[in-house]
Amino acid sequence: MAYKITVPFFAFKLQLSPTGQFLAPLHDKSVLSLAEPMHLLAGKYAEAFQKKVLNKGDYLPLVDHQITGDFYKNELVVAFKKAKNGVSFPKFELVFDYFYNERDQGVWGILPVLSLEAFGEDLEQLEQRLEEAVRLDFARNKRLENVFSIVSTIWYDAVQMQQEQLELKTFTLKELENADGEATEQLLPQVATELKINRQVVYGRKREMDQLSRAIKGKFNQNVILVGPSGVGKTALVWELVKQKRKRKIAERIWETTASVLIKELMRNTGWEANLGLLCKELAGSEHILFVRNLMELFEVGQYVGNDSSMADYLLTYISRGEVVLITECSEEELGQIELRNPSFTKVFQLIRLQEPQEDLEWIIQEKVKDIARSRNVFISEDAIQEVI
Repeated sequence: MAYKITVPFFAFKLQLSPTGQFLAPLHDKSVLSLAEPMHLLAGKYAEAFQKKVLNKGDYLPLVDHQITGDFYKNELVVAFKKAKNGVSFPKFELVFDYFYNERDQGVWGILPVLSLEAFGEDLEQLEQRLEEAVRLDFARNKRLENVFSIVSTIWYDAVQMQQEQLELKTFTLKELENADGEATEQLLPQVATELKINRQVVYGRKREMDQLSRAIKGKFNQNVILVGPSGVGKTALVWELVKQKRKRKIAERIWETTASVLIKELMRNTGWEANLGLLCKELAGSEHILFVRNLMELFEVGQYVGNDSSMADYLLTYISRGEVVLITECSEEELGQIELRNPSFTKVFQLIRLQEPQEDLEWIIQEKVKDIARSRNVFISEDAIQEVI
């Protein structure tokens, strides 16, 4: 089981003008982000750090991120003598903003504009070492050979330090044991919610419940489309099946999601197609059933310029091979549109049609009201319910 941890993320905001700014992460000096909000930069950093470091089982870099105490801002004045030839440049001073963090062993300082850092026993020693680092940087990069190289070190108007929190995951040794030596993060819990229903949600509907149960327990085509008007109880029928799983001896776990959630969670760096393929591989051969509310939405998401295939079209291959078991729902009108669009899609499903209940309607209402009342510790007499009906 993966463990969630939170670590602080620091970045320096280098203000160029009233509208222009850069963000430079404290722990990645190779990155300079232009005109990007802090939370977006933190999110990208967290994703990259998770994938390239933590998923490989390398947890030592986390120590560097555990920074305690506050950062304080100060100025460092570095004086330069005039050029030896007396012509190239006169003597001058440069003022740099730096930030320092007090620790038990001493003081740690960072000079953002040159990406330099140093450590000293006290503030005085820290400034001495930062000044040495600046002079070394000037010598290494030959900055005193032209004015532009000097000016480039003071091109900013102001420097600020900003902070966000990173949500990361660490893994057990067992989770790290695979062919590549990397932790594999499951997609299913990210795109769907496992249904756990403890109280009765459907009254009557014995015939439809038996149909759905037989379909799920079947050896061949287990995929189901519940067809009926809005509000007839299609979703509630699935919930009731989850509630009766033990009674009906159904071992599979049912996960609920929507097309909008799928596209949101699967639209990552590699695109939704690659991630949906990974999700289907997770589901293949497992005791998991995916319940997607509103089948029509699956046909409406995923298309873009150069790609006419929707998420539903992509899923069809896995469903027809029996690798993915899908329960979904739609109205009669939507079913007609789907069959016109992709006639082969519904052939791999069993259709269960739901109509408004006609018989025992009064009993269904009474039982439902009684159940709601019990859940709220309220008593309502049958006479009162009949009076309202």
